[in-house]
Amino acid sequence: MEGILIFAALLCVVVVSVMLAAQAFGAGRRGIGVVALCVFVQAALTQLSSGLAGGWPVQFLVSFLGGALIYALILDTSFVKGIAIGLLSSALIVAGLRMMVTGVGLGPAPDEEAEQADLSEMQTRARESEARAPAYHEAVTRVLFIEPPGVRKCTELPHDRRETFDFYLEILPDGRAGRTRLEPLSIVGQCMGNGARNSHFPPPPGGAYVAKFSIQLG
Repeated sequence: MEGILIFAALLCVVVVSVMLAAQAFGAGRRGIGVVALCVFVQAALTQLSSGLAGGWPVQFLVSFLGGALIYALILDTSFVKGIAIGLLSSALIVAGLRMMVTGVGLGPAPDEEAEQADLSEMQTRARESEARAPAYHEAVTRVLFIEPPGVRKCTELPHDRRETFDFYLEILPDGRAGRTRLEPLSIVGQCMGNGARNSHFPPPPGGAYVAKFSIQLG
């Protein structure tokens, strides 16, 4: 049920963003039904383009220009305005998703780099922690990814195909989550960081512990 609600919220963000962009550029048709049709047709085009040869540059070009053509034909506007609608709606969607991350993560969104722990420090401490208590990593994994509420819901957020990032999480001696580091920054990763701050872990043996998770999506 929770997954359905997240999907519905994401769909609303996308549809409303396209509606606002269509209105901003004076598209001839911009009702919710016709905009929803655009979104579904463009999603189908994106899925089809993912199988094209030439790698992501070709796939992106086909998806973007195809999306602009879809906007032009279905929303009754020019191809140039279709491109503009695609650009503006993309910016609005990103802004909407950033607002959703706070709610999905059940905590305030981090101030990106300002809230990130030092990468080299977290890498060193993660190696030392793993060597000191390798079994404890399994306990942290269970709290984060298996036991509810955890952070599994974060993987339902939109993300790039085959997105990968490293997630470093500090566990304080009393079992509370401490600092985090995402490398690179990611919407899904930010959601995980927020969710981890609301989780409680078994006290780590030997003092504070830094766990590293290599996340691969898609």
